[in-house]
Amino acid sequence: MRIAICEDDVAQTRIIEFYLRKMAGKYHMEEIAAYASGESLYRAVGKKKRFDFYLLDIGLPGISGVELGRILRTADSDAGLVFITDYPQYVTQAFGLKSAQYLLKPLKSNIFMRTMSRLFDAYERQYVTYVLENERLLKLRVRDII
Repeated sequence: MRIAICEDDVAQTRIIEFYLRKMAGKYHMEEIAAYASGESLYRAVGKKKRFDFYLLDIGLPGISGVELGRILRTADSDAGLVFITDYPQYVTQAFGLKSAQYLLKPLKSNIFMRTMSRLFDAYERQYVTYVLENERLLKLRVRDII
């Protein structure tokens, strides 16, 4: 699983990374990447960088988290969008983007970890992984298997 965090507050980013690393024993996390602005994440996605989950702050400088969510949703309709913000008034816009969750700051570890566990469990149920002869992993989405 590949996770992008887009948060301009360094302390908040570290908290989110800490919570995710605590969960890494149960879930296979290939990458946790942090971006301090919407523009930096936008550039990474423009270079074909893909994530399974995007944890987005709404109050970002430049491209807002909601606008970034629109861009990401257009690029990848299956990615999990999770908004983590101080702004409760954007909840309708966030869920209009088919976001998986909307969490308010300050984050509480039990709520964050329970929410993300639910999302990660649902994500993992969507895929089947096979080990090929040359020890390469093949990951298939269940709905794509005929």
